[in-house]
Amino acid sequence: MPKGDVRPIDFDPVTNSQEPDVKSFKVDADKTEADKATLAVTIAGRRNDRKPADRIVRYDFVREANSWKIDDIKGSSDGEAWSIRKMLTDALKS
Repeated sequence: MPKGDVRPIDFDPVTNSQEPDVKSFKVDADKTEADKATLAVTIAGRRNDRKPADRIVRYDFVREANSWKIDDIKGSSDGEAWSIRKMLTDALKS
């Protein structure tokens, strides 16, 4: 990547932050099917300045060859939705 270019993922998607602030977290199953599942991880930090929707990171899983694999990670930042799959797909197009 040329010097000065912005990378497609410039934050920590696991904590949905620039600087991880995780005091605790809770995992809930949003959807479960035989070959697909979505887990919602609600992150509580020491700071409370984030919008409620920005505290939730969703992991989409697919079952392939008897193993669960992460298919996408989704969340929102300041209420704007993001998807790791979309960020990487868009970066490959440019």
